[in-house]
Amino acid sequence: MVMAPQLVATAKTEGTFTYNQTLPVPRTAVVVSEVTIWLFVAAPGLLLGLLVAVLRFDLALRVSWLAVPAMVLVALTATTVGLAIAYAAPPPVTNMVTQLIVFIALMFSPINFPVDRLPEWLQTVQQVLPFQHLAQVVRDSLTAGPGGISAAPYAVLVAWCAIGFASTLRIMTRRD
Repeated sequence: MVMAPQLVATAKTEGTFTYNQTLPVPRTAVVVSEVTIWLFVAAPGLLLGLLVAVLRFDLALRVSWLAVPAMVLVALTATTVGLAIAYAAPPPVTNMVTQLIVFIALMFSPINFPVDRLPEWLQTVQQVLPFQHLAQVVRDSLTAGPGGISAAPYAVLVAWCAIGFASTLRIMTRRD
């Protein structure tokens, strides 16, 4: 949600983005290739981070069969939303929005702390934003309890992923 849009903003500034749009390939292929690349770029860091966490903090993981689909959904959601921002906005705005996303995600979203520590109005906002659901899907798929995994965060992420992908495709395939 941050790295992909920043690299698109850089490509726009350098002219690479405009050049890629002139190539004789469907623009949908460009979007699909971007998403695929970011899925593969994210995987090693995710696996290494998980390995370090298990070794350092003696985590007892109960990995669900949903772990791989959950990680793919998280990566797809973050990438498609980030690309939609990058394709829609000029580079300075994209960079500002991505910095805002980092700030909000780390300081005001229940990724690193329980949601009940936030004011009630912000808890309500977090039910709509993807940050809490991104973290919950990852946590639930890696530490599946006896009660199972809730479908609600998956539904929210599927909605955000669909919105991000549809927006990205619409922006990339529109005629200027």
